[in-house]
Amino acid sequence: GFVLDCMLDAPNRSLKGIRLEPVERCVSMQRSFQKVDDTAPFSSLLGRMRERAERAPSEIVLFSQENGEWVGTSASELYRTAVTVAHDLGDCKGQFVGVVAGRVAADVAAILGIHAAGGAFVPIDPELPADRIRFLLADSGAKAVAGAARLLNRDEFSHVPRVEADRRDPVAHAVQLPQPEHSAYALYTSGTTGNPKAVIVKHGAIEHLHRAMHKTVYGGLPWLQRFAISAPFSFDASLQHLMVLGDPRTQVYVIPHHVRREPAKMIEFLRQQDIHAFDCTPTTARLLVEAGLFATRNPVRMMLVGGESIDKDLWRTLANAPTAAFNVYGPTECTVNSTCAAIQGKQPPHIGSPLPGVGVWVVGQDGQPVPPGVVGELWISGPQVGVKYLNRPDLTSARFVCGPAWLGTGERVFLTGDRARFAADGRIVFEGRRDGQLKINGVRIELEAIEAALLRQTGILDAAVGVRSSGQTPSLVAFFVADRTIDAAALRRALLGAIPRWEIPQGFVQVDHIPHLPSGKTDRKALSAMAVASVPVSNTTDSSF
Repeated sequence: GFVLDCMLDAPNRSLKGIRLEPVERCVSMQRSFQKVDDTAPFSSLLGRMRERAERAPSEIVLFSQENGEWVGTSASELYRTAVTVAHDLGDCKGQFVGVVAGRVAADVAAILGIHAAGGAFVPIDPELPADRIRFLLADSGAKAVAGAARLLNRDEFSHVPRVEADRRDPVAHAVQLPQPEHSAYALYTSGTTGNPKAVIVKHGAIEHLHRAMHKTVYGGLPWLQRFAISAPFSFDASLQHLMVLGDPRTQVYVIPHHVRREPAKMIEFLRQQDIHAFDCTPTTARLLVEAGLFATRNPVRMMLVGGESIDKDLWRTLANAPTAAFNVYGPTECTVNSTCAAIQGKQPPHIGSPLPGVGVWVVGQDGQPVPPGVVGELWISGPQVGVKYLNRPDLTSARFVCGPAWLGTGERVFLTGDRARFAADGRIVFEGRRDGQLKINGVRIELEAIEAALLRQTGILDAAVGVRSSGQTPSLVAFFVADRTIDAAALRRALLGAIPRWEIPQGFVQVDHIPHLPSGKTDRKALSAMAVASVPVSNTTDSSF
């Protein structure tokens, strides 16, 4: 066999250096698991929205809650408002514009208006600390900010032009539709240095996602008409259902924060509005199930679950539910979803197979693909790979790389840092991360970023964040060494002004020392044990996003 031949050819070679299969065969096997994507003419969300406004101008396409009441926006109203936003912005070709996302119709009008002006949007959560908002605007070089008028009158936005995206009298303005190579958005994710990093994604990538999801999920469920967006617009999961706005006969609901954070209210919303499809994290799905999502009549026909690993108990529950559920996986750097799995049968949890046209590869430490059953790093290629990290050439060159020779196409590849393996039938099984990054309730968390924020606080000499995994949902516990006694509540308040609320640890424990390895690095294993054994000083953090 191949292994024996390798041993005979190089008898002194370490067994770790011997491949189980030749590279060519591994490439062939992994390529056989990919789905071919049929080429289709490019159409942008803005273009499809314009066509819909011309074809059915009075058709209600978007619902959002404003002043406690559900308000519908017609196709023509939405498109005309977007054109007005574009007029007020002026030429934004090749520039970024912030969208202050308050979960109202103005958010969507602002996004479409920025595209109509030739720009790319940068979503900004208005609940972020003021310093974080200022950083996003400065780092992106935002030409302006757009959104609901009530959210724009803040000091953080005083130094940039502000464009209201509420319903207004329409104006005439020439619109140039986006092209595939134009940037669609720059979305910030957590960074290890304390400041987030922005991923730039093109229109061609987000449109490919829309087509791929239609082929994989929506096309098999033609009766889907009412979609609900649960994820905030500052998270890429919101885009998978935003993109259906331009599709015939669809309606999109933007779920208010106070509804999406309360399982009972969320279930009531789904039933009252007769929602057919929505997105959520496994954590949210579990809470909804416990609150009775499937206990009585349920209009939901499809749910997308993603953002974090799904456990076997929830998988089994969803597999037996009357709703078609899909487990989706993908890094922000590769445009929301890269793989999709129908949650069904008695199979253990997995992330399915690649979306059509997306290349997903499991690669060993030698940079070569491995055979099924062997764990390696997930690499992703294809039309959904992002452009780069904004203003981070060092990180871009390390993670967005030129495809290796065995790929044969010369296309770029994104190195995810995720570990996985192919099953014999082509299913991909997720095996965790290679580094300290994790996801809690779908939010990407960099422990080093939280630790950096802790170390910036007066009196703290050393700090580390551990993960308590004793329950179904992981939680964070901060351990710190200080030159004085520090009140945990005061420390939490200080962090709320420095990092997003979803990064705030649920517990704070002052200790004499932080465990370190002989190399000087934090002993993460010991820290996790300390987190499980600790009694947090404070556990009132709102970990939802």
